[in-house]
Amino acid sequence: MKTLPPFGCSCLLILMLVATSLGTACTQREVVVRMRDEGGMPQRSFSDNAPSSRDLKELSVVYGHAPDKDEQTGLVSFSGSFEDELPRELDGANGWSRMNSAFGHTTLWYEAPSTTREAWPRLVQRVESGILWLRILKRWAQSRYEEDRAELIDQVFEEEFIPGIVDGYLRWVGAGAIMSAQRVGLNVRKEEDRKEVTADEMFRLQVILPLLIALATDGPLEPNELHSAFLIGIDGAASKAERDRVWKSVGRPAVLRFLQRFEPERTDITLEEIRSWGFSILLFSANTSRYKDLMLASPALSEEDKKSLRNGGIVFPPAPFGVKFLGRTTPTKATLELEPSHPSFMTNGVMIPLEERTGSISGDDRDLLRFEMNITPPDEGPLFGSPPAYALWSTPDEKRQEIIFGSVLLTGMDLAVIAGWETIMSDEDRAIWLEAISLAETSGSVAPIASFLEDRLETTPPALLKSVGLDLPPSAS
Repeated sequence: MKTLPPFGCSCLLILMLVATSLGTACTQREVVVRMRDEGGMPQRSFSDNAPSSRDLKELSVVYGHAPDKDEQTGLVSFSGSFEDELPRELDGANGWSRMNSAFGHTTLWYEAPSTTREAWPRLVQRVESGILWLRILKRWAQSRYEEDRAELIDQVFEEEFIPGIVDGYLRWVGAGAIMSAQRVGLNVRKEEDRKEVTADEMFRLQVILPLLIALATDGPLEPNELHSAFLIGIDGAASKAERDRVWKSVGRPAVLRFLQRFEPERTDITLEEIRSWGFSILLFSANTSRYKDLMLASPALSEEDKKSLRNGGIVFPPAPFGVKFLGRTTPTKATLELEPSHPSFMTNGVMIPLEERTGSISGDDRDLLRFEMNITPPDEGPLFGSPPAYALWSTPDEKRQEIIFGSVLLTGMDLAVIAGWETIMSDEDRAIWLEAISLAETSGSVAPIASFLEDRLETTPPALLKSVGLDLPPSAS
């Protein structure tokens, strides 16, 4: 009796990994954007190892000078200072916003280097292509089994396997977008890294656990197996020995239970056997005539491709779930760096220690945030493209605050909240507010500010009330 493959995601993943290794190598484009807050205005530099002549022409106009070129590395770069609107060297969007307050100002910067439009049709295309490949896997499984099992295989794929994989993919799209945007450039730690789990890693574990619970609910995992598998990686890294034990104590029993639905006499399954199925699937899929009818019935293929198939042309199925086997475009490696004037109170960048910094704009001891990402074409890579990089920080007016408060009290998020509060004042309140600030600065006393705020306790930011010695209203305390 021929054997039926287990819960087919293993086969699908193996096929992806094998085919991915066949991709052709080419020079990878690398770009670096460096930003620095200089007196509230952005200072920016851009470098590129493979710019087009059109890029050079457009950037020369935007930056106001010809490109600088490193003769040794061939790296082309531009630099300049801007008031607010930033150059857009990459597709997508960016922005720089400064919001003033009586006690300083707060700044928002973001860089979204790839477009996220038309995600819905791309999602439909990816799901339909995935379903097509899963049905090709079903036919492969049926070809390896006796005919009396074909109906059972069809039932398992159509009622369990395909819906489960599609649901898992949709969950992963959402979770992946959240995790990648939460901390841009956060990599999986190396096996030998035994440091304590960071807050960012714990966040990702919290996002991943619901996916595993869904797998346990819809798939072959028992609660104790899910628990064991999750705990192995909860310390941030799992050694090869630990992974081997997880396979033996969790993976193999789960796969074996699934197989025994079709082969009650089976007593074991090995990774080597599963790997062999991957190569078998690759060979099976190379002959498209074996599943021509599946492609003609699939919404994943365009009418033009279907017409070509009917006329005897050769058409290969589109990449399953957007994961290309062959002909992948080498992504652009983008590194974004930011030197805010003061520590950022909200960002998805990675803080770079002083001893690891090279090539920063200033070379001083400011905070340096780094965002590393790969930019892929819309039909490849993450559904929503590369995540946007962002940071918010506040720059206090230290001189004014020291005169009024005796020290710098309002910084970071507190100052940002106050700046936002000031922007929504009525014209009448704004005039009174500015007069109160002027009197406070002249007298060196918080009394004029406190007098203004006493009638506005309900709407005043708590940090501002505290700075002038006022209590929060009962409803806010």
